[in-house]
Amino acid sequence: MSIKLTDFSGDFISGEFIKNIKSDGQFKDISPADLTDQVMNVTYQLDHIEKACKSAKEAYLPWAKLSLSERKNYLLKLKDIFIAHEAEMAKTIARDTGKALWDATTEAKALAAKIDITLNESLKLIQEERITNALPQVDGVIRYRSRGVMAVVGPFNFPAHLPNGHIIPALIAGNTVVYKPSEQTPAVAQFYAQMFEKAELPAGVFNMVHGEAETGRRLIAHELVDGILFTGSYEVGLKIKQETLNHYWKILALEMGGKMPR
Repeated sequence: MSIKLTDFSGDFISGEFIKNIKSDGQFKDISPADLTDQVMNVTYQLDHIEKACKSAKEAYLPWAKLSLSERKNYLLKLKDIFIAHEAEMAKTIARDTGKALWDATTEAKALAAKIDITLNESLKLIQEERITNALPQVDGVIRYRSRGVMAVVGPFNFPAHLPNGHIIPALIAGNTVVYKPSEQTPAVAQFYAQMFEKAELPAGVFNMVHGEAETGRRLIAHELVDGILFTGSYEVGLKIKQETLNHYWKILALEMGGKMPR
């Protein structure tokens, strides 16, 4: 039985999907559950990285200056959209990764749950804290501030849940995002970006660029990127560390696995 090829929408930059004018590369998205199922054809344009990073940088200060309550409202709208599209997201995950539908459904439900956990529990970790007599007769204050543009590089095994786990906390804290998904699961990433489009966050707050290894390298090395949030292999995480050794302003959160006993 043939399954309809998913239409490729392009990269999501500054609040809209942008089709490629030229192609710097292309790849086919094949479902591992059925090697005759070609999910999507992807072409990518490397100069879109520059556009996405500039868009995120321009959106950063206006987004960071919103009140926490205003950013919460945007994410609560996104949560409602996640819930409304759980079944469709689950089918997309199952087809793109080859997972059983029950497993993919669990992942799809985790998207809205991450927003709940972040808003209800995680925000406590970055509340302002006053320290009495930090110095004699001087009180201290600990305040947390947003960092800037976060590059999120996602994996193929949990292509919605794991990048979402980086993106939601980054956004509520006042950062903007450029997301580069795995080239093995672009259909999930496209559907994820479509839900952000429906949520109508300010243009440039969330951006997504498709591509292969060179896209990821250029993104993490970009001078406008202030932090890199990565989930993937040890080898790729090590390359990210090496590429950014001289980028003193960048924070790195590298989740590289390898901790499970087998």
